[in-house]
Amino acid sequence: MNPLDDPFQVIDSLIDQAKSKTNLIFVDFHAEATSEKQAMDGI
Repeated sequence: MNPLDDPFQVIDSLIDQAKSKTNLIFVDFHAEATSEKQAMDGI
């Protein structure tokens, strides 16, 4: 299996790209485990 990009690092560049096109950004995130939810809280 090929390694995947770290979503915590990739999100910053994706948001920067979106900011160049719009002032409104919505992020929809689904987490199953409590640890996933806690990890996203740090962003």
